[in-house]
Amino acid sequence: MAMRQNIHRKHTGNNSIIQGMGIKAGVMLCVVLFTCLSVAAQTSSSGRIKQATFTVHGDCAMCKRRIEDAAMSVIGVRSARWDNEYQLIMVEYDASLVKLDKVHQAIANAGHDTEKIKASRKAYNSLPECCRYRKKYPKK
Repeated sequence: MAMRQNIHRKHTGNNSIIQGMGIKAGVMLCVVLFTCLSVAAQTSSSGRIKQATFTVHGDCAMCKRRIEDAAMSVIGVRSARWDNEYQLIMVEYDASLVKLDKVHQAIANAGHDTEKIKASRKAYNSLPECCRYRKKYPKK
């Protein structure tokens, strides 16, 4: 009888260790999944991250770099891609950190007209000659 109880204790003891590890692993998995889902929900479903496309005038690869760098210099802008052919920039930004007008202003300060803000004469004239787009895209 004593031998039977020892065997039963050993069997039950090992079984509870396995069950305990299973529970711990399950809890850890739940914590990891909850954390990942919380982070994903905060960044996308809260609506903070927005995309905007607007006109920005420029003329060459140097303009592209200057325009994109100006947009990216604004805190809260996550990406900026300017297309020379269509004269459009696509900006992805955190709306809780920045207003889109600030991106327009940064690009205008770099010498490029946007659909909302015209670059100052001083900023425009500081552009290299090849980047002076106003002769190609005059304001109407």
